[in-house]
Amino acid sequence: MTHRFRNKEKRSFSDLIQKHNALARVIILVVLVSAIIITATILANPRVRGEPQACFKADQSRCVKLIGIADTEESRKVGLSKYDHLAPNTGLLFVFERERTSTFWMKDMSFPIDIIWLNSGKRVVHIVKDAPPCEDDNCELYNCLYTSKYVVEVPAGWSDEYNIYVGDPVTFLNTKY
Repeated sequence: MTHRFRNKEKRSFSDLIQKHNALARVIILVVLVSAIIITATILANPRVRGEPQACFKADQSRCVKLIGIADTEESRKVGLSKYDHLAPNTGLLFVFERERTSTFWMKDMSFPIDIIWLNSGKRVVHIVKDAPPCEDDNCELYNCLYTSKYVVEVPAGWSDEYNIYVGDPVTFLNTKY
């Protein structure tokens, strides 16, 4: 009888090990899938990847990925005119050598934008909303009466959607500015 009892114990122990192996496999699979999802989420975050951004508001809750930085006379002249659209939550940063008054126009543009001027302290000093494209030489000029060192161009409606106002602070991430 003792022998039968031991066989029964061995089978039970063996069954237990098989169940634990199956459970261990499921746990390993869950951990691996979770690690993949977490890694993909982290890499999808532009702050982690080190992509340049302009973040508005003190809590940096409203960021646009900068598709470029126009910090030369030539790049400022071309601006967004070489693009046929601007993806949501993206923008172009213009940087001037010194704080000054500046004028923008929409010549050769193919989509409307919001134009946001910032002073050297990186605070919003003026916003033009929904500036329409212009195809001829008689384009409307958009002026900022205040001096500015930076301008951020974003998709039309972005400044309203994210409640951007004059006086809001801006932080540039992953840029030298």
